[in-house]
Amino acid sequence: MNSLQTLLNQGINYEKSKQWDLALAIYQQLNIQNPKNALISLKLLRVFRMLNKIEPAKALLESLEKLSLGKQYLTLFYYEAGQLSLGVADFVKARFFFENLIELQPNFADGQCLLGRALQELGLHSQAVECFQYALSLGVYDKSQAQCLLASSLAQSHRESQAMDLYQQVIALDPKNATAHYGLGMIYQVMGKFTHSEKSFLKSIELDPEFGDAYQQLCHTRKIKYKDDPIIALLKNRLACADNLTDQVRLSFGLGKAYDDCAEYETAMEYYHQGNAIKKSMDKSYDPNKWEKYISQLIALFPKELFNNEVIIETSITPCWIVGLPRSGTSLCEQMISAHSQVYGAGELTFFAQDVPKWLPFQKLIPLLSENNIHSHSELIQIREKYLDLLKQLGGNHPFVIDKYPANFLQIGLAKLIFPQIKIIYTTRNALDNCLSIYFQDFVSGNSYSHHLPDIAHYYNQMKRLMSHWKQVFPKQIHEVRYEDVLSNQEAEIKKMLRYCQLNWEAECLDFVNNKRIVNTFSHWQVRQSIYKTSQERWRNYQSHLTDIQKYLAL
Repeated sequence: MNSLQTLLNQGINYEKSKQWDLALAIYQQLNIQNPKNALISLKLLRVFRMLNKIEPAKALLESLEKLSLGKQYLTLFYYEAGQLSLGVADFVKARFFFENLIELQPNFADGQCLLGRALQELGLHSQAVECFQYALSLGVYDKSQAQCLLASSLAQSHRESQAMDLYQQVIALDPKNATAHYGLGMIYQVMGKFTHSEKSFLKSIELDPEFGDAYQQLCHTRKIKYKDDPIIALLKNRLACADNLTDQVRLSFGLGKAYDDCAEYETAMEYYHQGNAIKKSMDKSYDPNKWEKYISQLIALFPKELFNNEVIIETSITPCWIVGLPRSGTSLCEQMISAHSQVYGAGELTFFAQDVPKWLPFQKLIPLLSENNIHSHSELIQIREKYLDLLKQLGGNHPFVIDKYPANFLQIGLAKLIFPQIKIIYTTRNALDNCLSIYFQDFVSGNSYSHHLPDIAHYYNQMKRLMSHWKQVFPKQIHEVRYEDVLSNQEAEIKKMLRYCQLNWEAECLDFVNNKRIVNTFSHWQVRQSIYKTSQERWRNYQSHLTDIQKYLAL
């Protein structure tokens, strides 16, 4: 046996015994001597990943991508590349690598599970459910983990009862499964059962003291009134020893929320800055120039002349969109209107944002817009039918179904071609309060602009530019609701929204706090509370930190 093979075998033995530092020394030595040896490079990539050496791992991955890998190494390459991409929160790349892995090994159960995780992080929960279910049918290595992942995507697909049953099944077989207790806590949280959710999160932390997400969610089960609250001490102790970037983010945002609750604003901002700085280092995808160009393209694509002819298309369900920036009152408005007997609140549906562009990409949409009788075009009819099927599936016999995906403001032109009678409620809020609230939110995925206050201001300005265009194209067809007006006179504002939707008044809409519908967004705690005004002019508590953003917003 030659010296290369001897050393390689030694490194593999160190890997098996999880002596990563010893394996690293051997693989680095071999890599220097054999820089184009694919197997050695892949082994080194894995050890870098296991030791959380992100930068050298990224550099090595780039080198591997330039090599012409033989078929015998492609499975291992896609697996390791996908795992690294998951670890650095590059979920688009992770999806690409795992899809290639599955193409080579379609019955690789753990590969199906990993693809499901990437899809889950991208918000593609229906597809993720299929991956997890297939992985379980194949006999995945860690069945309880796959069940928990499946339950999480089921919950995000508005199948909360199935998700709860699955979590409870896992706990019945494995009472010490921290992930299942955490998942159960999340279900209780969106159901408004905050005492139950707090107990579940504390149990998951007891079982796994390094469970970063559980610490953060614990802060959202109630308002923290005092800076000596045990929850704050719990989070600070964990943050002091957390070496995982994602956990550091979760804990920093959790502490920011806790200190904001108890009016320790300078300390809160320190933690929010810390959490956002880490997220910005992990996700630099927001490009102001590209965003501005995209908004200009939409304005050019959907001029007023395109909608000169009034068209009536009757449907069994009337979609009602609530659009605007995140944290502008979309969840509150949905909670109020969905208390009406004729209305179902479906939460945030990504249909128009994620599914429609796959069927009708820009290059296909542009020539279509110049055709006559565009409303009856087969492509639009198919989208109309699929969306109505989804609303029917979620809303049953309710004639009105709310989709409150905030970024649907980008899709208003297309939506008006497909559903001329669609109802659109546009929520607005004091610009500084809205931008600050976004900065304080740890979004799970997307919203790459949210990690940097000037980027938030830029995104806000471009959203306002597009909404100004839509209001000119569709005069009196978009109902604007100011968050501050809802706080000061909720009954009057609810009546205006119902009149706009052509719905009769029902007093139950005033009792929105007791609306039992699932609230599967970050606002699940707020919308279960009586109207409170502490969120109004909240920016004044952080005024010294907002000089730059005020310039961007021209305030």
